[in-house]
Formats: sequence, C-alpha cells, structure tokens
Amino acid sequence: MYGYPASHYSMPMEAVERIELVRGSGSLQYGAQFGGMLNYQAKKPDSTKSLSIEAITSVGSYGLLSTYISASGKIGKFQYMTYYSKRVSDGYRANGESNYDAQSFLLSYAPIDNLKFTAELSRSNYLYHLPGALTDVQFNEDPRQSTRSRNYYSPEIYVPSIRMDWSISNNTKLSFLTSAVLGYRNSVLFDKPANVEDVIDPITLQYAPRQVDIDKYNSYTSELRLLHQYSFIGRTSALVVGTQYMNNGLHRKQQGKGTNGSDYDLTVTDQTFGRDMHLKSKNISLFAENKFQLTNHLSITPGFDLNQGNQL
Repeated sequence: MYGYPASHYSMPMEAVERIELVRGSGSLQYGAQFGGMLNYQAKKPDSTKSLSIEAITSVGSYGLLSTYISASGKIGKFQYMTYYSKRVSDGYRANGESNYDAQSFLLSYAPIDNLKFTAELSRSNYLYHLPGALTDVQFNEDPRQSTRSRNYYSPEIYVPSIRMDWSISNNTKLSFLTSAVLGYRNSVLFDKPANVEDVIDPITLQYAPRQVDIDKYNSYTSELRLLHQYSFIGRTSALVVGTQYMNNGLHRKQQGKGTNGSDYDLTVTDQTFGRDMHLKSKNISLFAENKFQLTNHLSITPGFDLNQGNQL
C-alpha cells in the first residue's frame, strides 16, 4: 500500500540474514497488493553471549569506502542489536558522488519463555549528486562525463516498529505488529533535457533557479496474525488467519522555485509550489490461508484476502 516510500528505505546488506521469495498469490496474507513478495530477514541478536561485535570494511574503485559495525547480545531477559553503516563514493561519473549512512537499534524483552516484546527503530539516509542524463552522442564521446553539477537527490526514511510474539502452545502462535514508514524524499534539480546546458546566464551572471521537490511520508500499519499447526493425514499442515490495517499519507510538494546556487539547498524563493497535494489512503483486510501437506512433495494452499479501502 505504501511501496513507493518504502522503496527509498535502504538497509545495509550486511545486516540481512537472508532474502525470502514468496511466490504468486501466496503473498496475499502480507498486504492488499499480491502477486509475489521479497521478504528481507534482518539478522537477529546473538543470544549466546552478552556482547558480540561484527565489523566489515570494504574499499573499492572511484573512492568507495564502506563500513559496517554491529553489536548484539543477551543480558538476562533482554536481547539487543544495533548497527551503524557508512558508505561514500566519488562515483564512476563526474558529479556522481554519494554519501550514505544507516542506523538501527532493536531491544526485545521476554518476561516469560513463551512471550516476547520487541521494539525497533531503523533509519537510512543518503545524498546523491546526480551527474545528469547523456545523449547517445555524449555517451559515445565519454560515458563518464556529466551534464549537471547542481542536481541532488536525498531520501531520509525512518522505520519504527513494536512487536509482540506469544507462543500459546507448541502448535499455536499469535503475533501483533505495528510499524510506520516516516520521512522525506527531497530533490533539487535543474530539470531540463540533456541537450540543454546548465550554464551561467551572461546577462544576470547567475545560474537559472533550480526546481525543488519535497515528499513527506506518514504511513502506518498494524497487523494481528495467528498461526496454528496440526496433523492432517499423518503430516503437519498449517493455518494462518489475521487482519491488517494500513493508513497511508503522502504530502507532495513539487515544482518549487529554488535558488540559483550550486550546493544541496532546498530553500525556495516562493512558498507557493506548482504542485501541492495530500494523497491519503486507508485499507483494512482479513486474510486466511491453509497449507495442506498431502505428501512429502505435494501441498495445496487455498486462501482468501478480503479488503476494504478508500482514497482521498
């Protein structure tokens, strides 16, 4: 429902344990838009010791320097994990440098063996200096050249979440998750075709004003899910049922008149944007799936997803 702002969130791959592929309509229990899903599973805290540290540093061509460091552990009934990631690069092309950083902190508490509460806050941010588009002729002349020196793009995304996991029995588990996608996607651009040069005007002795675009995201999701495993014709089958509520808000301000400067500056000289609108949507769904394991190599999974939503 809010895949667009979510696509700007960029967690470091060093923090990913594995990536799961859920095929076809098997993803219908994960949202109103189904047809396949990639699920990024982040690394879990190290529960075998009180402090475990992982550090990875990479150096590459074109000024690449990437550093990742994480710390995790278990102290009594608490588990924690935190990481910091930093990556800078000069870029393959002129005016193509980037500056990225990301952080996350997770804390879980298990008052009893079958009940756990988890809170997490993650953030990603990067500033990309855009070198601009090239025509075919320009690319053939020099693919590393730049047509823009004043274009910048920068999304900053926060993902907070609170989760409860309750093992009611060995075969039945209940979970509740509430989370949000919050932040901005900002850009300041001389937004013209590649064959239009961005040069100083000989009359004003200044560059032309740039265009400022700002998207502000406020998207929230809450989900209650029950998983029950049971024996069917001598094999383990599974039933999952649940409900999910989404409230998505996007405030989009585009075509603002920016300054004629050259650095990353979102200042506008006129507070009236050419496009200023609020896009809002709400959705509530009920879903259920049952996996019947008929043989060791054959299973059938019927399911349904009932959605009711509106947009403003």
